[in-house]
Amino acid sequence: MEEVLPCFFQDGYCKDIPYQLRKKNGQVIDVLLSANGYRDAEGNIVRSEATMIDVTIQKRYDALSEIHETLLRESERRYRAIIESAADAIFVLDISGKPYGQLIDVNPTACENLGYSKEELLNMTIADIEVKLDTSEESLRSYKAPPGEATTLYGVLRRKNGSEFPVSVRTRAVKHYNRYIVIAVARDETENLSYQEALQEAKTRAESALKTAEQASRAKSDFLANMSHELRTPLNAINGFSESLEILNQKGMLSTDKAAEYLDYIKGSGQHLLGLINDLLDYSAIEAGKLELNQVQTNVEELVEAAVLMVAKRIDDCGQTLNVSVEDDLPDILVDQLRIKQVLVNLLNNASKFTPEGGSIAVRTSMGGYANLNITIKDSGKGMDEEEIQIALERFGRARGSCGHEGTGLGLPLSRELIIAHNGQLKIESRPNIGTTVTVSLPINGRSDSVGDGDSIPN
Repeated sequence: MEEVLPCFFQDGYCKDIPYQLRKKNGQVIDVLLSANGYRDAEGNIVRSEATMIDVTIQKRYDALSEIHETLLRESERRYRAIIESAADAIFVLDISGKPYGQLIDVNPTACENLGYSKEELLNMTIADIEVKLDTSEESLRSYKAPPGEATTLYGVLRRKNGSEFPVSVRTRAVKHYNRYIVIAVARDETENLSYQEALQEAKTRAESALKTAEQASRAKSDFLANMSHELRTPLNAINGFSESLEILNQKGMLSTDKAAEYLDYIKGSGQHLLGLINDLLDYSAIEAGKLELNQVQTNVEELVEAAVLMVAKRIDDCGQTLNVSVEDDLPDILVDQLRIKQVLVNLLNNASKFTPEGGSIAVRTSMGGYANLNITIKDSGKGMDEEEIQIALERFGRARGSCGHEGTGLGLPLSRELIIAHNGQLKIESRPNIGTTVTVSLPINGRSDSVGDGDSIPN
């Protein structure tokens, strides 16, 4: 106000006066102000027209280039004032002579960002501070655009202490007599890249959470629909055969054999229904942390035989062969007999469900170390890829089988949780169209000393 206004009223104009303005959002921008005054008949300035040019960030290099092109005609004071006050690092380099890319001017921000003094930088080339810049002259020539044209480069600068930081560089080449000079305005992009990375990470997490929620919602809907079917099937069988027994009895047509047959169907359906309900209750108890185990010393051969007996008819009905191999002299193991038998029955049912007619199922026991016992169930069924294995291990995740019921999608996840509750591991190895092998590893003494941390390891 003290310097410019008196000159303006005297000369009737001002040109390229540097100002700083504060935007509504608080950001401070640099502008260049030029104004013309219009006088009345008495020679007094009564009106003015002013133009402001925003020279911050993306436009600053244009203003700087114009200033540099007229450097010999403009005062050194004006040029230096803008260069020295710039918030971005500014480098002026000679790309005509040798050494190629010699720094001939820098501003204080460049010195501050790189940790060098101005004298040190003026004895260096751009290749000394630019990490990704090839030092060959041919490659260095790509650093400049054609004279008069601006271009944006992205690179990494190295500080004096060896640390590095990413930059975006706006460059413009000008010809000064027989020399090519490049003005480069470099902005530290560290904060911006960190923000972009955080934004991308948040987006990825949000998309993952949304996908997980959608998968959970679909799994829940599928489970409810399938559970409705699973519960109705045995209930319909129980009601149907009960009504048949009642009608045949009233008509005096009920024979002993027919009654025994129908009662067998009713018993089987009731056991199936009870199993479904027990699975739901067991999983709820596990999630609530209230599962109780009744662990006793158990003979492995008897345990396997009991589980096989419960699924032998199903396997036979599906036209599959079953081979059982139990090693001699296996030690007793400390387990909850009912729970482990439940696991083995679930795994055998799954093996039968996904094995076509004529396929084979094998059960084998072995020592898995000095304190572990392994029970392996292998089938020649349809198999699974890695994604299908993960789905099968999720609550209510299931795939369609070729024989028998579809299932609730709780059998395998429940089996895994029951094994974990015994400080054991459940491991799955499977290949599409080859078959699946499930290995249950249990500590003989009920402790997890040699089994691991208790987590299941699906492979």
